[in-house]
Amino acid sequence: NSIEVVRGPNSAIYGRTGRLDACLKLCEKGIARYRKERAFYLNQARAYAQLDERSAAQDSARRGLAQFPGDAAFLRFL
Repeated sequence: NSIEVVRGPNSAIYGRTGRLDACLKLCEKGIARYRKERAFYLNQARAYAQLDERSAAQDSARRGLAQFPGDAAFLRFL
C-alpha cells in the first residue's frame, strides 16, 4: 500500500527533525490503521526515548515486539 510507504518514512522525518509531537501522533494513527507497518512502532519508541519518556518508549517497543517477535531494534528499548 502506498500510504504505508509514505507515512512510515514521514514519521521518521518528523522524529529526526525534532517534530516529536507530530511523529507521535502520526505513529499512533498509523499503528491503529496499519498494524503490520514496523516503522510506526519503531519511530514511536524512538520519539518517546528522545523525550526521555522511557516507560512510554518501552511500551511502544513491546507493542512492536507483539507484531515482530524478536526484532532487535525493539529489544534495545527494554
